Amino acid sequence: VNLPLVHEESIQKDTTSPTEVIIGKFMATSVAETEIPSLLFSLALRARDLPEAQKISAAGVVSKVIETLNRYRTSAEICWGATLLLGFMIEHTEVGTSIVETVPELLQLICELLIAHHGHPNALIACCAAFTFIICYENPRTQFPALPLHREVIATVMRCFTEYEAEQRVLSALSLVILNMCMVEPLMIYMHSQGVVPKLAEALRRYPDNTDLANHACRALGNISSAHEEAAAQMADLQLPRLMVDLLRAHLGDPELALAVLRGLRGNSMQDGMGLADMGMIGLVLDLIQRHSTEGKHLVHLAVRTLLKLINGLPHVR
Repeated sequence: VNLPLVHEESIQKDTTSPTEVIIGKFMATSVAETEIPSLLFSLALRARDLPEAQKISAAGVVSKVIETLNRYRTSAEICWGATLLLGFMIEHTEVGTSIVETVPELLQLICELLIAHHGHPNALIACCAAFTFIICYENPRTQFPALPLHREVIATVMRCFTEYEAEQRVLSALSLVILNMCMVEPLMIYMHSQGVVPKLAEALRRYPDNTDLANHACRALGNISSAHEEAAAQMADLQLPRLMVDLLRAHLGDPELALAVLRGLRGNSMQDGMGLADMGMIGLVLDLIQRHSTEGKHLVHLAVRTLLKLINGLPHVR
């Protein structure tokens, strides 16, 4: 998550005072509700740097943030600032591990806020970021499918794909949530049943130049299609393999996106070697290997495996 995604220029913040001063103001019992968003944003911007995040954590700010969220649940501005701060802190493994282990109720709280503030795009994006960083840890990832509201979270994400179809920054955040949910098979199965594949396909078609969105969506589609033949068939019906090949052709110089596209095509669609070969996939993979032979070992390894699958799928090879 990068701050242009959440309109950094529109955030009222204090960029000059020492972090200790900001912490002191936020922790004060007399802090006014109107001051809280600015203080939270000021701390969030500092928390992008690990030493600052460690300083904020050591001062006991996380407990105060959670107390504040519980007290002002209906405030979208406070939710935005607080979840942004928590997200940046949890992103640092050195700080995040401690937070996730000592605050087991945090996942439930973030899910409730995501549902409650889905109508506020900035708060929604911040909740998506915090959810993403939390769910990367094993215990929350195991815990989430057991939460009574996990289906409501998925329903909210699916609904927001339609409500925010013109907001690329929101779609990118939502697709990242979907990608992380796709790491858990029961969630993957349920999301497929709720129509996640057409949602991602529509977003990819609408914004083919948004590399963050394409990265998240392709990887999620690869996870789903490699686990479920029905999803792979649906991808073929929606012409997603051709769309992904076109994405690869347009972004051969972007190793991260190229890796995502190869992962997106790793499902049953890869068995249709002739179809992908007709789209020029073999030449594109060879180009990838040549371009990234020195700096992208993982990409090259996957590209070689992809090339072998494509060649084995050709009629004359059989």
